[in-house]
Amino acid sequence: MSRGGRGGPPRFATRVLRALLPGDRRGRSIVGDLMEEWHARPAGLARDLWYGRECLRVGARYLFVRRHLPGERPVGAPPRPRRTPPLLPWDDLRLAIRSAAKTPGMSVLTVLALGIGVAAPTLMFSLLLGVTRDLPVPEPDELVQVGWRYTPTIVRGAGFEVLRPFIDDGAVPELSTLGLFNEAQHDISGEEGFPERRRAAAVTPGVFSTLEVGPALGRTFAADDAGGATGQPTVILSDALWRARFASDPDVLGRTLRVDGRPHTVVGVMPPRFAFPDGVDLWLPLDVEHPDAYRFAELIGRLADGASLDALRERTTSVMAGLRDAGIIGAEVRGGLDAALWSERAIDRNGRRMLLAMLVIVSFVLVIACANVAHLFLARALTRRRATAVRLALGSGRWRIVRQHLAEAGMLAVIGGLLGVGAAAVGVRWLADAMAPRISWWMEIRLDPVVVLFAFGLVGCAALFTAVLPALHTRRLDVAGPLQSGARGSSTGKGIARATGGLVVMEVALTCTLLVVAGLLTRGALRNLEVEAGYQTASVLTGSYELRADAYPDGDAMRAFHRDLLDDVAARPDVAAASLASHLPGVYSLLEDVEVEGTGYERPEDRPRTHLARIAPGYLDVLGVAPVRGRDFRWSDGQEEPLVALVNEPFVRRHMDGADPIGTRVRVAPDEGEDPAAADARWATIVGVVPSLGMNGGLDPDDTGIYLPLAAEPPRTVHLLTRSRSGTEPGALVPAARGALAALDADVALSEPRSLRSAIQANRDMESLFATLFTFFGIAGLVLAAVGLYGLTAFTVGRRVRELGIRSALGARPGALVWTAVRGGALQIVVGLALGLGLSLLVAPAFGGRFMGYQPRDPVAYAVVAATLLLTGTLATLGPARRATSMDVAEVLGAE
Repeated sequence: MSRGGRGGPPRFATRVLRALLPGDRRGRSIVGDLMEEWHARPAGLARDLWYGRECLRVGARYLFVRRHLPGERPVGAPPRPRRTPPLLPWDDLRLAIRSAAKTPGMSVLTVLALGIGVAAPTLMFSLLLGVTRDLPVPEPDELVQVGWRYTPTIVRGAGFEVLRPFIDDGAVPELSTLGLFNEAQHDISGEEGFPERRRAAAVTPGVFSTLEVGPALGRTFAADDAGGATGQPTVILSDALWRARFASDPDVLGRTLRVDGRPHTVVGVMPPRFAFPDGVDLWLPLDVEHPDAYRFAELIGRLADGASLDALRERTTSVMAGLRDAGIIGAEVRGGLDAALWSERAIDRNGRRMLLAMLVIVSFVLVIACANVAHLFLARALTRRRATAVRLALGSGRWRIVRQHLAEAGMLAVIGGLLGVGAAAVGVRWLADAMAPRISWWMEIRLDPVVVLFAFGLVGCAALFTAVLPALHTRRLDVAGPLQSGARGSSTGKGIARATGGLVVMEVALTCTLLVVAGLLTRGALRNLEVEAGYQTASVLTGSYELRADAYPDGDAMRAFHRDLLDDVAARPDVAAASLASHLPGVYSLLEDVEVEGTGYERPEDRPRTHLARIAPGYLDVLGVAPVRGRDFRWSDGQEEPLVALVNEPFVRRHMDGADPIGTRVRVAPDEGEDPAAADARWATIVGVVPSLGMNGGLDPDDTGIYLPLAAEPPRTVHLLTRSRSGTEPGALVPAARGALAALDADVALSEPRSLRSAIQANRDMESLFATLFTFFGIAGLVLAAVGLYGLTAFTVGRRVRELGIRSALGARPGALVWTAVRGGALQIVVGLALGLGLSLLVAPAFGGRFMGYQPRDPVAYAVVAATLLLTGTLATLGPARRATSMDVAEVLGAE
């Protein structure tokens, strides 16, 4: 490398540097400084290399900022305003990382708060999206249902005589294809395993063509399958049943499966995950010409090209008029034929609105988290006002500082969003497992791309929400105020205090609403669980079976089967007691109008409505209870002896004024036009009073009930209840129960064997699930709100240290100092609580009627939430305030 004269630095590097630098005094000064540094370094090659590197670095840097530096100006000309080089995006990110690293506690709290805030609505959105999915068939939005309008939002099936006008070819031009189906439980048996009770659907061939779904093996039904023209009835298997019972045998076609004791030929296997209409395991042909076994059916159709739902509804109106003219239905019948989209069958409009309301309420967690983070950013902006004012005074642009706020908020929001999506993924998996038994087969709760996109949309909103207030503060900052020595209580600080106070009020109000909904759901779930109190559930095995009409045509045959089964089961060594019931306690029962002898009823609607179940002797023994008064049933009741009844204590209190009911007669109220002799035969003498045994199943607050002997009118579908001896699990009794059934009839299957506790929990798992979810969301909102209150109080007290110190020096009592410090926070809590309770009264009824035991005006829930928020707010504000009263006054004033 060539050198300058008299042993100077490398000449070539100097020339390059001078070419890149301006030719004025500044350029010559920079070259001179580098040369002076070169002379000061030890001689050698390293010194020359250093000089060349520095010349290139300084020259390249000047090229980048050259257009922002003022050039030579004429003498007396005003100088050009200094302009700061623009920050590139990676510069914003670098500064955001440095700023977040300076305050690690605040950064971690921001990430956690936003992570929780993003996870909660993402989880609810995945649920909403999952349960509103359409059928996995081509063009599902063209599928419609035609049936009876039961409620303003529910259309279901109707009788065959009502739907028959739709069956004829060309009768409904608005539909290109249509099919009828009926769902029922059937016993299946054969060489492949023990008898099972499976859900089946009897369908016409048009169902599969309407859905445009073909079989994976074999074929679907043909027109002559319904009449058994192929030699014997046919059956189509689901993929799950084919794998479970036939071990995925590809030669299953042509094999025989006994359905309700009758052989059926397997002609097809449907594709995986197809279980239309509602999780069925097999399909049977529906004979529309001989629908005696199926008096009720549902109709599904596909809209023809150019047809609309309104045109189809007009068609149903004309069909309804024709049925009235033909006398098939009466003119006074309620409801009527109507059409609706098939997508509304699984979840109607009210259900969709309820889920949407849930999503909005759960989003309160994100709003609370954003308000919390906005507190932190505003507080930090206020503490950095002086530094920001110095930067502005030295020429830094306001937009640059705003960009830094946005960059830091965006960076922390993205990290919190990633954390929230990860937490939501775990929650979605848990939610999918918990919801699987209660949702339709085509619904799937998963974290798909739409849900992830929704989550990061929330992240963007959170970043803007948390950064906008500090950005506005920077835009409006008066540079002169913070630079003055005494600028403590500036109007800007007061403006920030008002903004943070508004955020606290919003946090408390939204947290209150979240907690009220969570409390109401939890109270409802606990109220349902109270139904179990007082009788055995964990040690009782339950399972149902159904007797076929062709094998057991009358009451004597069914009565004999029931009694023989009980005798066999009760004789097993691990069985402590056994009985039968038409309905399970704590799950459900029928509602019937009844009459009490000696009570006059002016109108039919004045008769009491109560729950009714038929039970066999030993029912109370299985549940581990005894009659409060009177006796239990005997097998002879209603046969050799007159008909008797048992009533529960709530029935006595409500409908008999608490009087002794023993000897009083009751009966199920007769229907209009019923034979008086048949109605009189139903009078039953009360022989005992029993405790409340969950007859309402948690469905309504009315827990009154009547029990009638099962032997008097034996039902075909019966629940077997078996209590195991001490030390024996209920599941161990399943083989004994199945063996007893097989010994009497090999084609009768035991359906859903499980403990009574499991049956009750399955009936209420939806309520428990949502109660758990909202309790978690409510606690998260409460914690975030408490942290926000604590941080705001600590910040406010910190700004008023000098004032509190002067008050203390002037003799103010500690209690007065504490009240001075917390007064603003206490007012914000009270205002937020009042607004939250008012909002809760508006929001809570949106869930009414959807959850068992849910009471939207439950005063206990409102009172507990109000007390919890007041206590939490008080503790959050008292901590910083008490610390302020324990400070050293001399030290504080000396520092000031």
